[in-house]
Amino acid sequence: MNTETLVTVYNYWIAEGHSLTANVSSAKATLDKIKHEFGSLPLLGTGQKIDAELLDRDGFYRRVPTGWMDLAAIVPQEPQASTA
Repeated sequence: MNTETLVTVYNYWIAEGHSLTANVSSAKATLDKIKHEFGSLPLLGTGQKIDAELLDRDGFYRRVPTGWMDLAAIVPQEPQASTA
């Protein structure tokens, strides 16, 4: 990861229609985009540094689920028989 192209992205609050409640976004965006384009507020504690190349063409960062393959490394192995 090139530290010169790092940006910090955040989840943010989004309004649903005329509701008085707000929901959390499913994607992350930069503070500038959240404040100036959406007129919203970032959800504190969700900041994540990423390479700017991971932003999509609309300026969002969407984590792609990797599925079960990542868990394969932590699956317990059968105990090995002792040769002693």
